[in-house]
Amino acid sequence: MSYNRKIFYMNFYEGDEKKGNAGYIKVLESGGIQKAEVRLSGISTIFDGGKELEVLHGQTIISREQIDLRKGSGTITCGWEKEAELAGLSFRVLLHGGCSLDSQEKDKLYREEPIIRENVMEEEVKTVVIEKEREEPKPKMVQPQLESAENKESAEKEQIEGTDGTKEKVENRKWKQICKAYPHIKPFQDFRDYIKLDLKDMVLVSEKKYSLVENSFLLHGYYNYDHIILWRKEKTPVKYYIGVPGNFYEKEKQVAVLYGFESFEGAVEPAKEGDFGYYMTEVTI
Repeated sequence: MSYNRKIFYMNFYEGDEKKGNAGYIKVLESGGIQKAEVRLSGISTIFDGGKELEVLHGQTIISREQIDLRKGSGTITCGWEKEAELAGLSFRVLLHGGCSLDSQEKDKLYREEPIIRENVMEEEVKTVVIEKEREEPKPKMVQPQLESAENKESAEKEQIEGTDGTKEKVENRKWKQICKAYPHIKPFQDFRDYIKLDLKDMVLVSEKKYSLVENSFLLHGYYNYDHIILWRKEKTPVKYYIGVPGNFYEKEKQVAVLYGFESFEGAVEPAKEGDFGYYMTEVTI
């Protein structure tokens, strides 16, 4: 039986101003039925309670589904008879105070997110290039500090007055704090040890790389596997990487490179078609 699928990324809005990502809806179409896995997260707890998820085609509501938000998150599975193609669907949750969750841009200039899957076709790679060219600059985010005010002041002083080795000392101190505060995983059952992160933990990386939280390739991997990784490569010079989980395919590798993920870390090297691993991009902390 043939089927189609599409992932819709939900955004949180205050009026017409987009504030951030609020989860995703994965829709699978088969046999005239469209089934959805809805996962909303990262929403303020002031909006907790029963909410109505509207499934729209244009301005027409074709289905209404109930979802309960608790601690800023909500998950349901639901379905409806097909009345429109997947590409024409959108989703909305009306909150109080003029706030909402919406899969469409508020200016209605709706752009489809590319569907990244195994064996990506050449035309999809072209779509990714077009979408990447359309991306607009994202506002800079202030990075929270892990260190105390006293340590922060000391570190800043060292950076101003210190030698070339000072930056490395500051990074080492921060890395030790990260290692203590976050869970570790060994996905390849060997010596390699990674820090397991949620999407909200991207504040650990530099302000320049924080824009990765809206990177479509990263979001796709995160919502499929519920985590990303932070890795420190100990060889001189020390480098840091964010890793997005996925399976290795040559076509998907092309997509990953277009989104800034230049290498693949797997159980063996070189990776074979279908091997699980992480598409990596270098960051600073």
